Amino acid sequence: MEIDVGARRSGKTDRMLDWLESAPPRQRYILVCHSHTEVERLRKLVKDEDRNINPNRIVSVDQIGTLRGLRGSRHSSLAIDNVDLVLPSLLGHPVSRISATGNDEAA
Repeated sequence: MEIDVGARRSGKTDRMLDWLESAPPRQRYILVCHSHTEVERLRKLVKDEDRNINPNRIVSVDQIGTLRGLRGSRHSSLAIDNVDLVLPSLLGHPVSRISATGNDEAA
C-alpha cells in the first residue's frame, strides 16, 4: 500500500488519477471517494481530460458494499482518495490518528 500525503489542493487527486491511468490493464482498481458530489466531479474531470479511466469505476464510500466482482478477484483493488474524509464516513465517527504499514518508498 502506498500513501500520498499532502496539503489540500496539493495535487494528490491528480496524482491518484495519473496512477490509475498508468495501472496495468489487468489490474482493475476502483476509486473510492467520500461523496457523490466528488464522484461526479471526478467523472467529469476524467471525461473532460480524456483520461483512460472507466468513470464507472469511480464510486462513493456508500457504494462500495454493493460492488459485485470485487471480493475474491485477484485483479481488483481499491484506491481511496481523501482517506481522511472516507474513514469517518465509513466509521460514523471522527478519526484522530491512523497508522499504516507500508513500504519504504511510500510515506
